[in-house]
Amino acid sequence: MRKRKQAARPRALYKEQQLTGLRLHTQAQKQQMVNRLRTAMMALMAQHKPISARTIYEECGLAYAASDIILKRSRCTNNTAPF
Repeated sequence: MRKRKQAARPRALYKEQQLTGLRLHTQAQKQQMVNRLRTAMMALMAQHKPISARTIYEECGLAYAASDIILKRSRCTNNTAPF
């Protein structure tokens, strides 16, 4: 019977400076997406159009998954204003 090979361990760990840079970049990307969504929702509200994943996509080009997640979060808080 053959012995199983042990799982390979990561050879190099990321340095804390690299992780900090990745976290900052990710946070900036998230904030940019939220700002685009907020702008699109305000524009749709001004035009008296329904706010849905489709209309948000038509307004600013955000894909369904991103806009749907944020829409669900904003609806769960029972706020009338987005975010």
